[in-house]
Amino acid sequence: MSRLNLLILLVLSIPFSIKAYTISGVILEKDSREPLPYCDVMITEIGQGSFTNENGYFAINVKNKGEYIIKIHRIGYETKDYKVNISESIENLRIYLVKESIRLKRTVVKGMRIKDKYDPNFSNIRIFTSEIRTVPNFIESDILNILAMLPGATRKNDISSALYVRGGKPDQNLILLDGAVLFSPYHLGGIFSTFNTDAIKSVNFMPGGYPAKYGGRLSSVLDIATKEGRKDKYTGIFEIGLLSSKFFVEGPIWKNGSLFLSYRRTYFDIIVDAFTKTYNKFVDTTKKIDFIFPYYFHDFNGKGTYYIDNKTKIAVSGLYGEDVIHFDIPEYEDTTEGFTGKVRLLWSNRMVSGELSRIINPLNIVKFQTTYSSYLNIFDLGGLYNIDNEIHNFSTNIKYVCNSFSNNSITLKGEFSRTKFIYKNRISPIEGIDSTENYSQRVFSSNISVGDVIRIGEMFVVNPGLRLNYFSESNRFFLSPRLNIKYLLQEDLSINVAYGYYSQNIATFKKSENIFSQFFGDLWFPVMAKYKEPKSMILVTGLEYWFNKEYPLTLQLYTKRFYNILSFANNSYSLDSLISEDGLSTGAEILIRKDQGRITGWLGYTFSIAEMRGADGWYYPENDQRHNIQLVGNYNFSKTFRMGFSLSYATGMPYTGPAGMYPDYVYMYDPINDNYNGFDQGMEQSDYGVVVVNGKYNTLRFQSYKKIDLSLSKDFHIFKMKSRISLSIINVLNFNNPILYYYDTFTNPPTKHSFYLPIFPSISFRGEF
Repeated sequence: MSRLNLLILLVLSIPFSIKAYTISGVILEKDSREPLPYCDVMITEIGQGSFTNENGYFAINVKNKGEYIIKIHRIGYETKDYKVNISESIENLRIYLVKESIRLKRTVVKGMRIKDKYDPNFSNIRIFTSEIRTVPNFIESDILNILAMLPGATRKNDISSALYVRGGKPDQNLILLDGAVLFSPYHLGGIFSTFNTDAIKSVNFMPGGYPAKYGGRLSSVLDIATKEGRKDKYTGIFEIGLLSSKFFVEGPIWKNGSLFLSYRRTYFDIIVDAFTKTYNKFVDTTKKIDFIFPYYFHDFNGKGTYYIDNKTKIAVSGLYGEDVIHFDIPEYEDTTEGFTGKVRLLWSNRMVSGELSRIINPLNIVKFQTTYSSYLNIFDLGGLYNIDNEIHNFSTNIKYVCNSFSNNSITLKGEFSRTKFIYKNRISPIEGIDSTENYSQRVFSSNISVGDVIRIGEMFVVNPGLRLNYFSESNRFFLSPRLNIKYLLQEDLSINVAYGYYSQNIATFKKSENIFSQFFGDLWFPVMAKYKEPKSMILVTGLEYWFNKEYPLTLQLYTKRFYNILSFANNSYSLDSLISEDGLSTGAEILIRKDQGRITGWLGYTFSIAEMRGADGWYYPENDQRHNIQLVGNYNFSKTFRMGFSLSYATGMPYTGPAGMYPDYVYMYDPINDNYNGFDQGMEQSDYGVVVVNGKYNTLRFQSYKKIDLSLSKDFHIFKMKSRISLSIINVLNFNNPILYYYDTFTNPPTKHSFYLPIFPSISFRGEF
């Protein structure tokens, strides 16, 4: 045996050679028996602790027999002391936490924060569902809008929830729902996401330095897990809002199972149709109207969970979301060859995930998962112009976690996926013109990864990782090293370093986002063999400090380098003419949070510079933003009445403005005399058009972004039904935050205008039964 093999064997055998007693179990919510992730679990007598995983499971090792007190803490729940007497290892503990009412006085639990203290992935941000519902939102609560208020993430405008993270584009974010990848989880052109907040159990946002088990994207990871459902009784929630209504129900199935179902739908089309039919009943034929509101979206979430025993769980979850636009233009049916008069647009997200997890023993867990996810983007302009873009992904993975000691946790993961891409772009024959582009490709990818979280003493935590990716196009292999380090200078102060090298083999190839492309939806493609693989290298350094043990402050400095970023040339949507660019993004972020007491919220600041290098040199991409300040809070006047607020300020992002304008001679042409002397013959400027010539790409900036949002909510009971009425006012001071600039070229001189989201109030009613 070689010396290297002998050394590896000795290192791996060390954790198993020390005799210890294991305390393991699950932390659950008392009423619903829902597993609680990210709970701090601490044995105060020996200062040893751990935290629960995404399934509420924990394992702690102790060296000596005796009586111990386990202290369990999680924000939003009463802290619990649980007494155990150790004479041998204890398994299958089930400890229940009681959900506390709103605590108006601060409570500091000393000695806790195990998750924050020993988690080396310091860039991770966990969002609690209570925060999602209390922050002011446009029409309804949305997790992506909340994330855009955190340092490092931003949106391009007020009508898009697509996230730009530390200089990256939205397609460079890995979005997972119950382990299944989602490609473009948005409604209404990106204004809303497809996630129902009532179904969410945990949200883990990783804007950089994420561990080796995640991959396939260049910028960030958003990992969302849904609830299992109550196991004690059936309950439900309904909510009626200005734009949509939603329904959520959960409860037990069989003896050890649970289920939840949720549905959301807009109803403007139903209301308009009912109003039109009612109106037409009371008027004569000449006054009847024939109007159909052409748009609606709906989505469905569901999950079923069954525990075969205390160690084995089966879960199946699903998502179906769809946006539909449909209207007819009958007056043009007979005037244009091939035109049907029927305009149809469809965007759809679909996902199914099946999971089998097994606790082999208190220190070893294995999970097997199979997922299917798809995204459809279909546009039919009456048969004249058709685009059909589809992506279908089948994936299987197995993950093995070995918690040999509280100071050593190894994660092994292997994954295989098959993805089919379909792209059809067709222009029907008109006056002899016929253009059709068909693309269909099936690609395969696989990866294996290993990561180890190692605690060295009480002050040092290291998380090395390695990931090997394979992509069938050109048989590409990519080795992705990861490293996260945390060093505790003292109990409440730590310094952190994270490094990662990432690759991505599918993308949307958008160079820039405009209103048309935003509302049309994304087009996804694989990176073909003739192009180099897009890559990024991220380095993050940071500082964490806890003021008075309850106000966490984080300071992060990051550098992100992009390589081989592909985009369509001149928005041609041709896969044969992609351009490749490199980029650099650097910045600093500060975040301070307060999670308990009468006032909760956070204050965040981001300074960033993003640059890309094209054929003409360096330029600023559309998401480059120097300064961004967000103050988000919630104030509890009482246990039933609260106010949410957010104050935002950001410097303007780049855009391409006009370099000049010239008359459009098509409007000046005199067909009788066959000349262009219309202007000389006394035509006014309003009689012809003006062509705007764009200047250099992204050399101008939008004006600074300023916005104040407020929300009020009141809890009460109607016939013993817990109810809540909420009022939100977006852009209270009606600031003009341009979404786009446009020019009225029929005035002299042409007039510049802006389109923005004005002050917008909304109200909703929520009932629980």
